[in-house]
Amino acid sequence: MDLDKENIEKNSFEKEFEFQTENKISVKSFNIDRDFSYLNLKLKSDYDKNPVVYIMLIDSNNKLRIQYRSIYSKNNIIVGQDSNKCSIGTYPGPINNGEWKLIIISLEKNKEYDEYSVVIECTNNKIENQDFDKLSEDVWVDYNNEDNNLLKLTNYDWDKNFNSEKRWYKGDFHTHSIISDGKMDNKLYMKVAKEMNLDFAVPTEHNIIPTACEKDNDVLIIPGTEITMIDGHFNILGIRKFPLNLDTETLLEDYHKKDFHDLQESIVKKIIYDEHDNRAIYSINHMVLEFWKWKFLNVELEQFDTIEICNDPTYYLGAESNDKVLKMLDILWNDGHKIYGIGGSDAHILPTETYDNSSERSIMGDPGTFVYCDKLTANNVIESIQQGHVYVSRGILLYIDIKVKGRDFAYLPGDEIEINDQVEINYSINIKLENLVNEYGEINKTEMPLKVYFIENGIKTQKIISKEGPINFNSNWSKDDFKYLSVEIRDMQDNFKAYINPIYHGSKKHEIITFEDLFTKYTFE
Repeated sequence: MDLDKENIEKNSFEKEFEFQTENKISVKSFNIDRDFSYLNLKLKSDYDKNPVVYIMLIDSNNKLRIQYRSIYSKNNIIVGQDSNKCSIGTYPGPINNGEWKLIIISLEKNKEYDEYSVVIECTNNKIENQDFDKLSEDVWVDYNNEDNNLLKLTNYDWDKNFNSEKRWYKGDFHTHSIISDGKMDNKLYMKVAKEMNLDFAVPTEHNIIPTACEKDNDVLIIPGTEITMIDGHFNILGIRKFPLNLDTETLLEDYHKKDFHDLQESIVKKIIYDEHDNRAIYSINHMVLEFWKWKFLNVELEQFDTIEICNDPTYYLGAESNDKVLKMLDILWNDGHKIYGIGGSDAHILPTETYDNSSERSIMGDPGTFVYCDKLTANNVIESIQQGHVYVSRGILLYIDIKVKGRDFAYLPGDEIEINDQVEINYSINIKLENLVNEYGEINKTEMPLKVYFIENGIKTQKIISKEGPINFNSNWSKDDFKYLSVEIRDMQDNFKAYINPIYHGSKKHEIITFEDLFTKYTFE
């Protein structure tokens, strides 16, 4: 039932919609008959806590004005022309008259919370004494841009220079805040990033595109999102617009006609095939982690640039699943795929907290993903990932020197080695302990000795390094062979410490095409 309480006075409008959580997808249309200054959306229920839902509000100009997920953020969402009076996850701009659409996706698994309502209020009065999570100051959207996108980050500066040094930069490609289901607000997010010595971070909220960030010249924030389905998650890193042409009528029709897995897969395929943006990075998350495994088996691997090989290692199931993914990445390289490994903390809790069954804090920046750039800009970070100039680490710093005997320049991880006849590869790594201590304690304490595995076409050569300093590996490559060489570092208890992406030569015809092929190959090896 929809309860319409439209006020006859010209300074207000109110409409209430009632929902049930058993309806996984609901769409409601309503008309606003005149322009207003502000719109306030409130989620209401008769229970101690609100049901878990994802809300989108689309205005009469087909702009996505509100993105909201009801976990830790306040259930009072405000949007209007003045960005200083807008909530996180909103798109500032006018509240225009015409038809608006409210889309609700129920994520609630507890059947106890079966009924709730959404109230839409519009007003021309000043927003005062309202309790809401405020949008950050550096706003990336501009309502006056002339295009047909639901949401586009037209004000984001992809070439803003945060550092002019040519070096390795530390970042985190999988982070969460109260905008979706994390516990950190925007200010704490930036504080923790600095405490963890991050040069950059990517907010990857569940199905939400960030529209702003804190004004800060120390940490580069790169827009991202985690496309989140029940049957699998993946990140789009460096996202520039809403990744789907959202047709609500088709969405509802498919919801009623299709099996729910098939509906999810059709949405995933539209995003990665039809709407693919080559300027962004598409990355599979926690691919075999229990409860969040990737189940879209018919999707082709070539649609993805990277795989998350270290996802929140403090989670009690994390280490085992991460090790499986590392083996799968090696299988892919042996099959000639050029897909690179990155890391993501996927931290949802506060930096002072730990998960059950864990003695380590789950914190942004653990693991760190290091990207080599000429200078620190968003475009440079994305381009360097696409080229594989990346290593992932927990508690150690690596200074990598890869050379070919007789050549006077160095290569980076991800580079192809050109060979006319035969070459000698001289691979050197200088290993330093990070020894990061901050107000949250000692992070990733690492002790020598360490085991260093040089992995050449799937064959591991183990070396032991007993103290900080260099370790070397040499190999001869011929022009007619497909070759790759990656590096994995572990402590003496076999805990993951680092992964360096491969250098390679040549190409190879793929036998593994889909995720189903990969999982089958892994099962039989």
